[in-house]
Amino acid sequence: MNYLSVSNLSKSFNEKTLFEDLTFGIQQGEKIALVGKNGCGKSTLFTILSGKTQPDSGDVAVNKEIKIGLLEQTPVVQNDKTVLEWIFEGSDEIVKAIKLYDEAMTTEDADLMAKAFEEMDRLQAWDYEQRCKSILSELGINNFNQMTNLMSGGEKRRMALAKVLITEPDLLLLDEPTNHLDLSMIAWLENYLSKSDTTLLLITHDRYFLDTVCNTIIEISAGKLYKHSGKYGSYLENKEERARQQEVITGKAQNLYRKELDWMRRQPRARGTKAKYRVEAFAETEKKANEKADENKIQWQVKGSRQGNKVLEAHNLAKSFPDKKIFENFTHVFTRKEKLGLVGPNGSGKSTFIKVLSGELKPDSGRIDLGETTKIGWLKQEETSYPPNERVIDIVKNITEYIEVGKKQLSVSVFLQTFGFNGAEQYTPFYKLSGGEKKRLQLIITLLSNPNFLILDEPTNDLDLDTINSLADFLESFEGSLLLISHDRYLMDLAVDELFLFGQGPEVKLFNGNYTDYQEYLKTNRNVNSSTEKKAEVDAPAPVEVVSEKTKSKLSYKEKKELEDLDKEIEKLESNKTVLIEKMNTSGNSYDVILAVGNELKALEDKLEQHTFRWLELKEKE
Repeated sequence: MNYLSVSNLSKSFNEKTLFEDLTFGIQQGEKIALVGKNGCGKSTLFTILSGKTQPDSGDVAVNKEIKIGLLEQTPVVQNDKTVLEWIFEGSDEIVKAIKLYDEAMTTEDADLMAKAFEEMDRLQAWDYEQRCKSILSELGINNFNQMTNLMSGGEKRRMALAKVLITEPDLLLLDEPTNHLDLSMIAWLENYLSKSDTTLLLITHDRYFLDTVCNTIIEISAGKLYKHSGKYGSYLENKEERARQQEVITGKAQNLYRKELDWMRRQPRARGTKAKYRVEAFAETEKKANEKADENKIQWQVKGSRQGNKVLEAHNLAKSFPDKKIFENFTHVFTRKEKLGLVGPNGSGKSTFIKVLSGELKPDSGRIDLGETTKIGWLKQEETSYPPNERVIDIVKNITEYIEVGKKQLSVSVFLQTFGFNGAEQYTPFYKLSGGEKKRLQLIITLLSNPNFLILDEPTNDLDLDTINSLADFLESFEGSLLLISHDRYLMDLAVDELFLFGQGPEVKLFNGNYTDYQEYLKTNRNVNSSTEKKAEVDAPAPVEVVSEKTKSKLSYKEKKELEDLDKEIEKLESNKTVLIEKMNTSGNSYDVILAVGNELKALEDKLEQHTFRWLELKEKE
């Protein structure tokens, strides 16, 4: 069944064309990810599909039998209601019945009570309230009578996500649903959506989330739409092939353009016999010749300051607030090129911890010794504010006129281009920047001081997938030390080698391995413990001492991935070997066939031997 159809949709803002002539449809059961560069119009498209914004041209046809649920990037929440009042607000019959039941429970009116029970029975609404509370709890909202005006921005966004899930729409539009969720919440939402029958269109920068939940990818690039069936990996392959084809088309168009331009110039202006169709064809050729791929890869380039032997030492640090002990007795000697991730539920103290380490907050006890050559670059989770009309290039020029990159000195304009701010974009006023563009600017400012100790608190919020991939590559090769808080599991797997674990009491524990290693560790220990005692909480870490010593035999994330790929490749080679042997046995006395198959078999066996040897190496290390 067709749920939604879009025909020739176009939208511009402030003389900037976001997209034009977009045409696509959404079928029942599809789970689609919408991807594209920051500022390409993804969130605007969502508001058009939901009816909140009108397009400049084109049509959106929605099946009248379906209900659409929308999670906006910045949802509006009324501040004069409790959590449950806001969740239950609406004209739905079940919601009205629950509100009547809640009202009846606070009175001694027998008639009202009878009516409430009758309505709850008629609509089978008894489980609805419990389901609401269950979803809210999964997303970290446990005080159902809390006034919404006392909630943080992150809590309000999680509450808005809960509300749209609770209403069970036929078509879900989710704009960055993993923002402000901790890792366990993301895992829950991932499982919930992948098992749900709900048709889904979402914007996400979480590659693992996208791969698990979605089966189709729609990309907006250079104002056009491209649809890919399959997972993120196949999308990247298709995208690369499309870029190659575009280069060929543009090259041919440029050659034709030069010839046509020469023809246009040679024609006398007064002559009226110039073929109209050829003039029109020239305009089309000119457009193709000047077409540029919208894939300017961001290059994170900075000259890291020299790092001495002493980086940062923390001795017996402790920090508490009146209502909570954050951490105590924390001691750690940070070493050169050490890359650590911080893992724990929201509110467990990760941001407070890095504020203490960076010197913004004083510890209650203990001391911090900073190395003489250590230069900290700290990206805060909170958005940095600048005068609304100040332009991007001026914001950077106020800090420095030239930036050292390797052995070169770059002007601010050239430096901004390497970070994806091209041409006119450098002169965009701050207030016109999208959330992702503001985050990218914030990262640029952080790197300008050439830090050798990076502290990044949720750097991927609002960034697009291409930018996150470039950031991951940069952090993987970064020569300094790194402390990373992120709910992006792909980034955590690629960028860090160890984890600090929060949320298991005031002790900060060290785990040797990345996020996937840690999840496998928890899974193994849960399986071991499940036979002896019932698990108290689904996502609670098992009460087992975390190994803090570096284990030489432990496989890295890349090696584990290599091992998985080798398993599949060896199985495939063995299968091909069987086919070749069978072919040789049935070839009769044909010398040419036997020779050809024999050569192919020898090459296959050589490759199989190499793969098997590497597989044995990795298994032994494991």
